[in-house]
Amino acid sequence: MKNLLIVVSILFFTFFGNVRCLANDDRLLLFSYVDSSDRTNRWYFPLSLRDKIPKWNPESEEMPLPPRKAMQVARKWLETHNRGTNFWVESFSVCSVHRDNPELNKIFYYKLFYTLGNEQTHTVVVVLMNGEVLKPEIQKLAW
Repeated sequence: MKNLLIVVSILFFTFFGNVRCLANDDRLLLFSYVDSSDRTNRWYFPLSLRDKIPKWNPESEEMPLPPRKAMQVARKWLETHNRGTNFWVESFSVCSVHRDNPELNKIFYYKLFYTLGNEQTHTVVVVLMNGEVLKPEIQKLAW
């Protein structure tokens, strides 16, 4: 049952996980994800970073941070946060911080899904186009 919850969560948030709402005046909720340890991970974009992240028009410009570099940044982050070295990219997507806001719709980030060690443990790393990793806020689910 736990594996089914993980698969459903991954699929749901892959397709519908780009929830955009203000958490307060200084940050924007990018998405949330329930991990294999039944914890809710939430990634927020600090609005104070909006002028520090390269703007990108995917229809006419090269990516500020190529996928391979984003994966190198994510791998280093996973290794330094005690996730070991036995993991691989399951999928990744490039998302706009907020598609409907003209100040934010040219700011993009990578959402990288990793499988860790065995095939039942998953995690996500969010990498901004300046190479910075957004750390999730983690809350244990109360079942």
